[in-house]
Amino acid sequence: MRTGFEFRPCSGAPEDYAAVQAWVSLPGQQTQPSSLEILSDRKGRGPSHKSEVFRLGGIPGLRGHVIAKRADRKKLQLERFVYLELLRTLPVPSLHCFGYWEEPDDDIGWLFIEEAAGSAYDESDPVHRAVASRWVGQFHASSASAQISRQLPRFDVSRYFAYLESARRDIADIASGRTSNEAHTVLERIRGECDAVEAHWHAIEAICQDFPQCAVHGDFIKKNVRVGERRGERTLLVMDWETAGWGSPVEDIAGLDVDSYLHEVRDVWSHLDAPSIRRAEVVGRVFRTLAWIAATTRWLGSESADWAIADLAEYGQFLSGALVEVDIGS
Repeated sequence: MRTGFEFRPCSGAPEDYAAVQAWVSLPGQQTQPSSLEILSDRKGRGPSHKSEVFRLGGIPGLRGHVIAKRADRKKLQLERFVYLELLRTLPVPSLHCFGYWEEPDDDIGWLFIEEAAGSAYDESDPVHRAVASRWVGQFHASSASAQISRQLPRFDVSRYFAYLESARRDIADIASGRTSNEAHTVLERIRGECDAVEAHWHAIEAICQDFPQCAVHGDFIKKNVRVGERRGERTLLVMDWETAGWGSPVEDIAGLDVDSYLHEVRDVWSHLDAPSIRRAEVVGRVFRTLAWIAATTRWLGSESADWAIADLAEYGQFLSGALVEVDIGS
């Protein structure tokens, strides 16, 4: 899935920016960075009008960069809990969180996190996939406790049906106007695949209900995962926990190696076997693709419509293949 965002240098002195002022307001963090970048697209727009993401560099005594995320306090509340409380209690490598700070005269907070340095996660790489499968398995198995369930919001699979409905509405709006033959073909295929998912939704829900519940990342895709090293061993570094929750973790296991995942969870979930995990993994791919489709159809009426159609054509193939694999295709 395309993002189009990257870190770009900020103009002016770093100390003039709120990100640096918030950083030096943290207890024990009085040293200022020598460089500051902001996440934006080529037109200078950030990924959200409700939040900003900065990268602080050249901080004395620190190796690497620090990511500063600015957003509404309520929006940051979940990620703050995950980084500062949840992950610190689990036996999985995680990014260090330097702290949280609130602007005194506004409902705005700042979260400061170690940058996830390493290689971009490549699901097609067997080594990357094995590392990811072990990490996710350990994360799921170690977070499957009643105490954790009370501290996280409910992660309901109905959100994926909402993605499906959103995509169909966007497609219907565009299809009512003039489109090229290519675009029409792609959109009709996507609409047909969404109809197939809806027709078998009860079977999909049943697979999710049969799977154990635990903490869920909820957006375990390439842009949120890096493969790095800790203590000389290759490991996973996972970021962006704003969609985390408690529920069926099938989207998290999409694209993972079933046997490696099973090895990590079987002591906790002894009733699970490879076939049940394989079915859940395929449903996870269905869910992940629905989320991508819903995010992409929003661009159909914009100047980015051409790349949106190209991406939707690919997602249609993903969805069709996954439906066939899980044996619920039409």
